[in-house]
Amino acid sequence: MIEDEARAVAAVAARCLTWSGWRRWEPVMRFGRLFTSGTHGDLRWGMMSSDSAGREACRLAMDSDLLYAEGYAGYPADVRAGAFSHPLAWAWCLDGENVVDPAADKQGTAFFGVALRPQYMRRVHESQRGDDGSEGFRWAFTRGDREVPPLDPATDIALDLGREIPSSVREWALTAEKHPGPARMLPEWVLAELLGTTDPGPAVLERYERMVNLFGADAAGPAPTVQNRFHEMFVRPSAPRQTPEAAPAGPYARFLVRHAEWFTSGVALQCAGNTGGVFSDDAETVGMIRDGDSLATLMRLADEHRPHCAWETSVTAETTEQPAFTPAEARLQANGHTFAVLRRLDYNAWDAWLRPQATDGEAAGVRLTRNGVSYEMALAVVFRAMGATMPTEFTRHYAGEQPDPTPYPPFTPTPELWAQPESRLPMTYERQIIRGLGLTECGQVAGTYSDATFLGGGIDGTSLAALIELAEENRPNTEWTLCPEDERADPELTVQKNAEVDLCWFRGGEAFFAALHRLDDGTWDAWLLPSNVSTAESERPVELLTPVGVSYELALTAIFRAMGDDMPTGFGLNYLNVRITPGLPDSAQA
Repeated sequence: MIEDEARAVAAVAARCLTWSGWRRWEPVMRFGRLFTSGTHGDLRWGMMSSDSAGREACRLAMDSDLLYAEGYAGYPADVRAGAFSHPLAWAWCLDGENVVDPAADKQGTAFFGVALRPQYMRRVHESQRGDDGSEGFRWAFTRGDREVPPLDPATDIALDLGREIPSSVREWALTAEKHPGPARMLPEWVLAELLGTTDPGPAVLERYERMVNLFGADAAGPAPTVQNRFHEMFVRPSAPRQTPEAAPAGPYARFLVRHAEWFTSGVALQCAGNTGGVFSDDAETVGMIRDGDSLATLMRLADEHRPHCAWETSVTAETTEQPAFTPAEARLQANGHTFAVLRRLDYNAWDAWLRPQATDGEAAGVRLTRNGVSYEMALAVVFRAMGATMPTEFTRHYAGEQPDPTPYPPFTPTPELWAQPESRLPMTYERQIIRGLGLTECGQVAGTYSDATFLGGGIDGTSLAALIELAEENRPNTEWTLCPEDERADPELTVQKNAEVDLCWFRGGEAFFAALHRLDDGTWDAWLLPSNVSTAESERPVELLTPVGVSYELALTAIFRAMGDDMPTGFGLNYLNVRITPGLPDSAQA
């Protein structure tokens, strides 16, 4: 067994020992075999992703006589001193004993998994279809919101293909005690058994010798072992969990963020009411936490779970009556009817609602956004939801927030105070988002990652109440939640203080595909950059979408229409107080 094959087997074994991973990886550990690398695909975008591996392999297997296989695969590492390959959860096809790897753009070095026969794959494929018949397959072994069909090893697995692994490792991984959290380092003897040696390896020894030569033996630490060859694959054991006495109290104390490998995102919200909020393996799963979900979304998931929770009566929390507060709104109207409403949750954090055919006095009907997003993204969500029914001409009416009592006296500049007073909007927890197993606070714009602040990691098993407490502790330190008081009364001023707004391909605010400019009369134009033009080549022709100045919202929808299917579902923004885009003519020149 070569080292990359040992790493692939170790990856499956380690995940089979986790509470969250054993359901998915137990069949692979029990029946998995090693396979020989063969042909691979030719990805035009040049980026391999586990998200597409299962679908690509399943599609190829069902369209051919090849078998589908699923497990872990290893690929060459970047060329740098002491680098190791890192195995990935992967799926491939088998032509006899040889691997056919349609989702890879380079030759694999190791494949450990289970070869599944066509009749089982047909059952899996059908069981994972959506309620509307849509394609839903991602992996054969998964415990998301669908059950895996029963597996008969004698008829559903090609047990005669591939090479065996040490039986002692297989038996140990299937019988050892499970633990919470992500995968941990395996015992020394298991790794040595896989490698067939107790030698830590030449790359590890070379790295250690360089450290000794540079800093001395004391600084270099203990001599390397076999485990050093796997160190970057695993995490250290989790710290002891907080006791109920030390945990924050309140209505969200029993809801925990948990590592959940059976979900696409790898993270879930669970209700541990049966243990009083203590970290446990048998907590009830409330739902999957998507990457980028805000604390507000998690709180909403918890609140929706309460009516069905047998432990709700065990939670008693003191609630203080909050003053009446209606957030600022942007109402989109056509033919005298409000068809959508955008609500400001925090500064540069909005949600979107579709309003049914009803009077303006009635509440917004259908919420479209899962989390707080930028104003521009909220409008894009409305545009996407309405499709062909989106009016080509509409008006926008802003309504300022309505606090009780109104705390905003008229602003009069003085020698000591020339800037407009600022204050914080009510705490909504829309800026604090879950990324992986860490808590991050968004910067200027909700739902984007530029200017973001990392608040803490290793939150597996942490209660929602503790995360809320962490967000509140950090709130005084962030500048992005400060809202000028004139903008609280007139939300349009937030848009009009920008001279240019760029729409970027990614949420971090990188290369942009469109730009909007505020004209002297307060209207806006919209420019589209062809998708093959980078900012460095902006001398090339660009397209003016608005021959005359229009409202900010109509300028945005002109971009959405022009982009069509190429419009990214998530995009970043650059807010600029001066017009700096090079190469774009102004409206008069156009």
